Amino acid sequence: MRTLAYAGRFRTTKMVVVVFALILAHSSKVDTAIIASISAAIAGLTASQVATAATTAITTAASVASAAIEASKSGYSITCIIEMENWTKHLLAYPKVQIANSGGLVTLAKNVMPAEKQSFAVRKPHGANGVYGTVSWAIGSTGRRAVIMWSAPYNFNFYSNWMGVGMTTTGVSVPSSRSTWFDQMYYGESSSSLSFVRGEYYYSVKPIVFKNSEYEMEGAMNNIHHAVVKVTIRPIKNVDLATPILVKLEALVKSQKRDTSIITNELKRRSMEPFLDSELLVKTKV
Repeated sequence: MRTLAYAGRFRTTKMVVVVFALILAHSSKVDTAIIASISAAIAGLTASQVATAATTAITTAASVASAAIEASKSGYSITCIIEMENWTKHLLAYPKVQIANSGGLVTLAKNVMPAEKQSFAVRKPHGANGVYGTVSWAIGSTGRRAVIMWSAPYNFNFYSNWMGVGMTTTGVSVPSSRSTWFDQMYYGESSSSLSFVRGEYYYSVKPIVFKNSEYEMEGAMNNIHHAVVKVTIRPIKNVDLATPILVKLEALVKSQKRDTSIITNELKRRSMEPFLDSELLVKTKV
């Protein structure tokens, strides 16, 4: 059994669980019959087809390449890149990185637009230390935050890579202490203000999944000192998929010679509405 520990903190529980946060659906109400109809239209597609459509619709932001390049150029033996991929129609805004030790940022965390992938990188401090902490994003205007925890240790003889993902309840603010959420997600358990799962990445690097009634998050971490954490957030209801993904699915349904009118109407409805989280986008400018 590997020991879950950091800087003198030990935990003997091995958990192969984790990841993934959640989010709340968008504020603009969509009729339940429309939701059911869109779900029925897409139901004829396989999970693989939906995943392929989503993957091809995702825009890879420049930060993905720059995080990898700058982490490599940093010269530090321990780095961690955190990648967030957003399949939802929510803007993930106000990113807050809290490095729990004296490590540093290599590149900055960004807003993540719907159907977009963004990355940032962190590195160890000087000396025999790893780097560990949390990053969180506001989920649109829901009042909740999606939280990712990472731990990239210096010594694999005693410690393992770990990651966790969770979500706050409505109205919970980012704590002032940069170690509060890390300590809870690394050593502790879910609470009334923050629910989460976590997983160890030493022998296994298999994806882990968290699901609630609204969203599913899937992610994984590698098991090397130049760690990479990848998380994908996607909605349970297909009607809440990002518009570029829904466009791809519309084309797939049409290729099967099935009725796409309900999806087309939803896309038209969206085109006549302002961007759901445009106010957040203007405020953050990240």
